[in-house]
Amino acid sequence: VGASVVNALSDWLKVTVRRDGFEYTQDFVQGGKPKGNLKKAKTAQKHSGTTVSFLPSAESFSTLNWIGR
Repeated sequence: VGASVVNALSDWLKVTVRRDGFEYTQDFVQGGKPKGNLKKAKTAQKHSGTTVSFLPSAESFSTLNWIGR
């Protein structure tokens, strides 16, 4: 539920997953609508993991205080 709530309350959200020698990315806009298709690219890196980046919606939040990184 966590990622879907963040997605719904964001102006945009980008998810990147690195796994089995590939990098998958998906972008979402306007409260969770996919911006396009899932993208799959071959990567030379041996790393794996997931990165989620987002911009909180000003319509949902009147004040934004970022703590840490």
